[in-house]
Parts: sequence; C-alpha cells; structure tokens
Amino acid sequence: MIEPSASIVRPTFFDSVERWADRDFGEDLRNFLEEICYSELASYAQLIHHKDIIIQSLLRHLADRSLSLPAFCDFCSAIATDLRDDFHTHFWQIFDAISNLVLASKGKEKCSDNELECAFRAMEQIVRINFRFVSARLKQLFSRLLPLFAFPSDGRLRFISARTFSFVFLKSPFPHKLAKFLLVKCFSDCGHLRDGLSLFFFDAFLGVEENEAKLEELIDAFVVPIFEMPTESELRRFSITFLSDVFRKIISDKNHVVSTTGIVAKLNKRFESSVDPNELQTLSEWLLLWVNAKRHSHFVEENAKKLLPLVVTKTEQASANCTELFEQYLQLISALLLSLPPTSDHLSSVFAVLANFGTDSCRLPALLRCLARLRPLPLFRFSVMDLVGRVASSLLASVPADFGTVSQQQLQLLRELLIFYKSILTGLPSAGHHSLFSSCQSPAFCVRLHLPIRRFVVAVLHNPSDYPSDFFDFSLLIWPHLWLVNEKPEGSDAINDLVIQSIRKGTKQRLTEKETERLWNGTYATLLKRE
Repeated sequence: MIEPSASIVRPTFFDSVERWADRDFGEDLRNFLEEICYSELASYAQLIHHKDIIIQSLLRHLADRSLSLPAFCDFCSAIATDLRDDFHTHFWQIFDAISNLVLASKGKEKCSDNELECAFRAMEQIVRINFRFVSARLKQLFSRLLPLFAFPSDGRLRFISARTFSFVFLKSPFPHKLAKFLLVKCFSDCGHLRDGLSLFFFDAFLGVEENEAKLEELIDAFVVPIFEMPTESELRRFSITFLSDVFRKIISDKNHVVSTTGIVAKLNKRFESSVDPNELQTLSEWLLLWVNAKRHSHFVEENAKKLLPLVVTKTEQASANCTELFEQYLQLISALLLSLPPTSDHLSSVFAVLANFGTDSCRLPALLRCLARLRPLPLFRFSVMDLVGRVASSLLASVPADFGTVSQQQLQLLRELLIFYKSILTGLPSAGHHSLFSSCQSPAFCVRLHLPIRRFVVAVLHNPSDYPSDFFDFSLLIWPHLWLVNEKPEGSDAINDLVIQSIRKGTKQRLTEKETERLWNGTYATLLKRE
C-alpha cells in the first residue's frame, strides 16, 4: 500500500485507514480506497480538497451496510477530527447514516456487539468534536437521539444510547429548556422512550458523581421547569413521577455511588425557601426517598440532623386545610427519626411538637399513623406510647356518656385510635411477658396512662350492640395487652360468653366467617390471659 507523505501534523484519517487496511477487511475496504484515490492523498491540504469525495464514498458504504462497518465508523470519526469546522456541512449526513444503521438493527440485519460499540463510539466522537455546532441545534440532535432512546425491540440499545449521549445534557448551555423539552416528548410517547430517557438522566447524574456543585446544577435543571408547569397539569404529575424514578435508579444502583450531599442540599434549599404547598409536598416526597435510602448509605446522619428541624418547622407552619401535605411531613419526620441514633438531641423537642398535634382532631389520624411507624425506636414503649396514652385520654374525655350522640368525626377518631392500638399490640405478647420489657414483671408500656382506653375497650366488649361492629373486633384484639400480670382483667366474662355462645351455635349450624374469626380471637385472648 502506498503511504501518504509525512507532514508536520499527520491527519488522523490517514492513521485510521492504514490501521484498518493492515487488517484486510475485504473488498469493501479496497473499493473505498480506490474510490477516494487514497494513493494520491499525500497531505492535509489534499484531504481537505477531496473531503466531499471521501464523505460521499463513506455515505455509500454505510448505506450499503458494509461488511467492514467498524472500519467505516472509525473513518467517520477520524475525518471529523481532521476537518473540524469544515465537517459541519456534512455533520447531519454522517450522523444520520450511522444512526440509521443502528435503528435498522433487527432480525437478520441486527448489528453485532462490536458493530454497535463502534457505531456509538463514532457518533459520540463526532458530536463531541462538533459540540459548539451541535449546541445551537440541540432540538435537531435530539430528534435523532429520541428514536434511539425509544428503540422498541432491544433494551440493550436504549442502555447504550443513554450512556453514550448523557454528556450532551451536562454540556448543554440551557439544561432547563432541554429538560422540559425532553419531559414533554416523553409525556406524549406511548412506547419505550420513558425507559430510555430515565437511563439518559440517570447516566447524567453518574457523569458528575463527586462534583457536588454540578450535582446541584443538575437538580436545578430538572426542578425549575417541573415547578414552572401548571400545578394540576398531567405533564407536571408525570414529570414528578419520572424524576422520582430517576432518583430510585440512583439509590438502587450498586455499581456507582453518587454523592447525595449535592442532591439533598439543593432539595433542602428549595424546601426551605418554598411556600407553595404543592411544591413543598413534592419536595418532601423526594426527600423521603433519600431519607429511606439511609440503609444504602445514600443519606448520612448529618443530612438527617440538618433536615429534621426544618421539616418540623414546616409542619408547624402547615395550614390545617393541607391535610395531605401535613401527612407527608409526618412521614418525613418519622423516617428522619428512624434514621437518627436513639440518643439524638432532636428527639425530645420533636416529640414535644408532635404532642401539640394530638389536640387537633383534624390532624390526629395522621399523627397516629406517624407514631405507629416509630415502633422500631427503642424509646417507643416510653415516649411514644406515653404520648398516645395522653392523646387517647384527651379524646375519650370528650366522648359523651350516651354513645348514641357521638358525632361522626368523634366516631372516626375513635376508630383511628383503636386501629393504632391494634396495629401496635396485635401479635405482641401481653403486658408482663418478655418481648417488650426488661423483665417478666415489667409492662410493655406504662399501663396507667392507658386506663381510659382500657375502660373503653371493656365497655365495648360488654355492650357490643351500642358500638360499631368493627369496634368490637378491634377491642377483642387489644384487650389482652392492656393488663398487668398481677391484675384480674375486666371484660373476661364478656369474652367467655362470646366463646361459649359461638361454640354452642357452631354445634347446630355453620358459623359465618366473621363469627369464626371472633371465636378464634376470643379463644386466643382468653388463653393469653390465663398463661
């Protein structure tokens, strides 16, 4: 083969051709060299002069799906490197020729792994080399990338596309506009674009793993356009869910560790400054994802200590009408409390604030659900159960003696209270057993603070017809756990009567499912207290 004359700066294209020609990839490559009169190309100036002939020949061989495809992809990136700005007029032709090969990869025409790798490497390189040209034409670029991200029959191709071009988002001069453009496109797509774009944004985060400042910019690029969308729009709801999915990908990925400090710092900053209830609810949902990721080492104790006082303050400031936002805050508070060590200085002040919510009938159900989630805390049987005992006493003190005059709101609050006790106590040993206490004679919690609920449970067992039927079922399950080992439980006669009557009835006719369940629960409660 005739070698081109050496020059001060040897064109990359010459090196590429020689490297592949030495491997002898066959007739396609030999024809290409003849078409471009390679033996006559001896300098960079001649390469520039013959660039149109070279590129047209490249396009023909790419269109014919050359058997030497990896070589021709390499030639494309090489000549783009040499031509620089002179390549702009041919950029879209070359990019389209390579991407069309990839998009046609199915069935008998399916590209091999090596061919795909070479094709994507070439597309990446020509985009990087010409990025100043491309950055002013990002919509044109993404009109070509989106079909790759949404490729229907091969998830591998979507994965490679996302990984290859994620740098474009990071280098974009207007990431906010680009993010909104892509979210709108994704929202209107019914195929696989959501999966491909989710991977694309995930890879963008990985591209700035330890650069906290860049991470904050990246978060801002997503958050700002999402919160500029109309509050009740389907696009906004979709975009929120989409970004949540990206966060989950980051959290669950075990191969890379993305620094969360930048992400959490940006979310915290926005959370602290925002006064819009809809925005605050979304931000608290995202923060909750990261708090719950503590077991994956994505949310450190220091982050929790900074966030907890802020969330508590926001919870106190929340309007009584924003029940969903209030409950979302409480979910975040309970997750933060569980992420902190039991000796944290924040716990006592937080419980003091939570106690104040116990006097608000509109917020009591959400508070009880929050407290139930704190069951894993070592101080649950003291601080939390004492708080619940005081809340229960206050609520029951407001219930009229004639239960028939109880309002629907009071009825629902009582139901929520019974549900709390059932969820906490069902399946646990009764007071005096070892599971929740330090010795056999120590109660699981201070029963003295729960005497009002105990009296209420006994009243329900004795007069079930005066109360909703589910109250009786809850009481049957709660009752064994409200007595000390040295006490004679009140209400045992009512439970014994239930068991005896059910057995007698069962000898004459088949019991209903509800009757069978009550017989079992009554028998279990009786046996439990006889141990």
